[in-house]
Amino acid sequence: DRQPVEARFSYMWRFVDNAWKIVHHHSSAVPKAPGAEKEEAAAEEMYPLAQENFKNWNDALVAKDFKKVA
Repeated sequence: DRQPVEARFSYMWRFVDNAWKIVHHHSSAVPKAPGAEKEEAAAEEMYPLAQENFKNWNDALVAKDFKKVA
């Protein structure tokens, strides 16, 4: 079961063969906010799921199985 996770993303695009392509992708969980202990506890519970989602994304890219990430 996949669930939404607050995260931030960056992409590097390059114009290749007359089309814009993503040549690099980085994602990470949103950092904890100071003084938000309750939210931090909930976020801590989400980190394993976030890591699993990021691993699935990276595995699909390595395997060139783009249907899993598109």
